[in-house]
Amino acid sequence: MTVVSPRILIWFRNDLRLHDHQPIGEALGKQAQIIPVYCFDPRQFEQASFGFSKTGTFRARFLLDSVADLRQSLRNRGSDLLIHQGFPEVLIPQIITNLGIDEVYFHAEVTSEEVAVENTLKKALKTLDVNARSFWGSTLHNPKHLPFQIQNIPEVFTQFRQIVEKQSTVVSPLPAPQSLPPIPETDVGELPNWPLSESPPALVDSREMFRFEGGETAGLKRVQDYIWDCDRSTTTKKRVTACCIPMILLNFRPG
Repeated sequence: MTVVSPRILIWFRNDLRLHDHQPIGEALGKQAQIIPVYCFDPRQFEQASFGFSKTGTFRARFLLDSVADLRQSLRNRGSDLLIHQGFPEVLIPQIITNLGIDEVYFHAEVTSEEVAVENTLKKALKTLDVNARSFWGSTLHNPKHLPFQIQNIPEVFTQFRQIVEKQSTVVSPLPAPQSLPPIPETDVGELPNWPLSESPPALVDSREMFRFEGGETAGLKRVQDYIWDCDRSTTTKKRVTACCIPMILLNFRPG
């Protein structure tokens, strides 16, 4: 009897990495055919209610770096990244229909706009009878593992740290997969020169001290250099505090 592997779409959002990526790990555990997808959502490039752009020049450049690096990492492992421009809650159901997707996995968000998109997508998937599973992957501690309820989190960080250090542990990160199954024959799309625009603004500013590169590869390199090669996290309290900056890069969030 031939066992047919399920097809699972991995919706990348603010988690543009392969290390410590539970949706991928869960899909591989099912021996699934994985379809990685990233959507450039036009709403992220609109004007905010205060009159400024939600995504400025340098944030957009960081995002493009991160998506390009993710695609290359996937290709190095035998897979690829489908890149689309448009609303995820509209595009993903279309991909599901075209490729016969069985499930959709993604990392959950907590901010209102992202949650609204997530909920709309879940409703669309329900009509297609496609299962949607969300995972937590944005913080060092999983909220479910904290020794208190979210509404009872101490307002002072020192109190939070002291309790958590005594009563909670950090789950070991998942390793990046060594290989991934190939995606089915389909149009993977191209990385835009500039999201939703044919005329990108200047991506270089003369005031820059160095090129702050986005992506998992650059983020891991920065952490290796800061914490291990230069051992800067052990010199002074100020450096320990500053150590949080490169650690944030482990989330590889383009914002």
